[in-house]
Amino acid sequence: MLKNIAAILQAEFRSSDLFARMGGDEFAVFVINISSAEATFKIADRLRVKIGGLTGLTGLTGLTRQITISLGMSTYPMDAATFEELYKEADQALYEVKHNGGNGCLRYF
Repeated sequence: MLKNIAAILQAEFRSSDLFARMGGDEFAVFVINISSAEATFKIADRLRVKIGGLTGLTGLTGLTRQITISLGMSTYPMDAATFEELYKEADQALYEVKHNGGNGCLRYF
């Protein structure tokens, strides 16, 4: 499943953007020169549709489950001025989405 998600990320983003697996099932994407903060939601929606269309096996039972995606976003320079701040704020937004049931996206405010 992780390979399928990585393939979607590679197809969706430009070579100037950066994505990496942070651990487990968590990925980070850094999009360079995005036109607006609103454009991040368009990207998020595309990812939710493409990744949400995947199914995967769970545990030892072999049951098939629909894959969901939770996204946290922050933008430079509106939300933060440094890489560390951007990452921290996006992570906070991500966990807010997860806390509220997941399968959504939120931009840090």
